Amino acid sequence: MDRIVSFIDMPKTWVSLTGAEMTDNFQGRIFLGPNTEPESQYHFSWRERADERFDNVRVMRDKQFAYHKNYAPFAPNGQYLAYMHNMKATGAWERHHLAGKTNAVTGRFFEPRHPRNSTITLKTFTILTTRSMTHCTRLRLKN
Repeated sequence: MDRIVSFIDMPKTWVSLTGAEMTDNFQGRIFLGPNTEPESQYHFSWRERADERFDNVRVMRDKQFAYHKNYAPFAPNGQYLAYMHNMKATGAWERHHLAGKTNAVTGRFFEPRHPRNSTITLKTFTILTTRSMTHCTRLRLKN
């Protein structure tokens, strides 16, 4: 599938595929079947608090770029969660990381995340640090 799909599109799509009556209160766009609707140009997502962990990230993306606004750049990918750190596997993994035995993939959980603002070119996975959404738009127009 070569289109942007959001979670909000799924209920409307599933109801459409069953042939059931579609009421006006469904949000999103149908992305499969005979009643497929035009795709959204952009997808918006966010990350907030998870259990006792604070997180605050906003993302706007299209087919080529994803702009990340990170309001908590100081937080690592894997923040402390009591239930998770009570598991033996998590402790072993963290000790393995602290001993320098993880690589860029397996140790990423313990490392800091993206900078405060970043634009990721989805086709090449190049990360470009940006200052504002306007700058992100200008980068896209140049490509």
